Amino acid sequence: MNTLALAWAQIRDRSGASALNGLLIALAAAVTTFTWLVLAQVNGVLQRDARGIDLVVGAKGSPLQLLLGGVYHLDIVPGTIKLAELKALEGNRLVREVIPLSVGDNFRGYRIVGTTAQYPEVYGAKLAQGDMFKAPMQAVVGASVAARQGLTVGTTFFGTHGLADGGPVHEDHRYTLVGILEPTGTVLDRLVLTALESVWLLHEGTPSDPAEQQALEDEREVSIGLVRYKSPIAAATVPRSINSGVAMQAAAPAVESARLMQLVEPVLLLVQGLGLTIAVLAGLSVFLTLSQALERRRHELAILRMLGASKLRVFALLLIESAGLAWVGACVGLLLAHGLIALAAILAPSVGAALIDPAWFDTMELWIPVLAVGLAVIAALWPAWRAARVDVASVLTGDQA
Repeated sequence: MNTLALAWAQIRDRSGASALNGLLIALAAAVTTFTWLVLAQVNGVLQRDARGIDLVVGAKGSPLQLLLGGVYHLDIVPGTIKLAELKALEGNRLVREVIPLSVGDNFRGYRIVGTTAQYPEVYGAKLAQGDMFKAPMQAVVGASVAARQGLTVGTTFFGTHGLADGGPVHEDHRYTLVGILEPTGTVLDRLVLTALESVWLLHEGTPSDPAEQQALEDEREVSIGLVRYKSPIAAATVPRSINSGVAMQAAAPAVESARLMQLVEPVLLLVQGLGLTIAVLAGLSVFLTLSQALERRRHELAILRMLGASKLRVFALLLIESAGLAWVGACVGLLLAHGLIALAAILAPSVGAALIDPAWFDTMELWIPVLAVGLAVIAALWPAWRAARVDVASVLTGDQA
């Protein structure tokens, strides 16, 4: 029987202890991998979705809420602002572009965003099918929306009031899908885009005369504005001038996303520390299990030596047992980590679908089994060394003093 077969037989012979050690290793790998993947994905999403946006302008309130609601579309925005006041920003010589966004409706849980054709250009989005919206009640959807809802160009649908599925349906106004965006890996993938006029048409109705039309246009509001600078100097002056007023507030995505990570990161690092603690406990468990088993296996090891097994082979046998158990446990832990991410995405679909992907793989995961095997081998060195030095004659004659 070769060394690998012997190692597997020993693991099966101690199935209870092996299962416990394997479970501890799997839990350590799962917790460590889960927190790493969540942290890496959240950080990556925050950076991608805020890419190309220098400033977010909206109603007075929480700057973080303004960012979550207007850029990441994970929360409600603090309120609305006058379109005329937002357009006034375009006259600032340091501002290159101001893109208005209006939110408030959804299609099967996906947010309908009233905006301009410049919004997809911020993320470098291109059309996979069809054309960009050019008239009210025309819509362009992100790749995820089209794929998950089975939409094609020419499909018609109704919007639902509110940002969650289940609200009153706008049955008097039907959207026509005119375009589908290519996947971008950004927030655009899960949005339904339409012209600002679509949002106003749904909520203002049809004016009865030109005077009413003009009054409605003067009072029109939007949810937020996305500002892009002409010069880096704008970062020092534009936000200050906006925040000094009473109508609007400005929030820098880079600052607020860093603040958000400061809130999330300590919790995930604490959980990761728990995973490392479990890993140390798993190493101690392997050490104690092998040390205790050694006393019961002295006679068996002596027979192996008598049958021709070298000290090196006996030494390798225990190391292979430990390493094999760690490898299997770590691989199970990786699968468990991705399962936990999938569960989190199911339990919190609005956040999970936006921030985490169970199928996302990081090259760091390749190191988890390697580190687990290394830890297990270190834990097994002393018992393996003792096993290799078993005195064959004294054990077989019963003199083990």
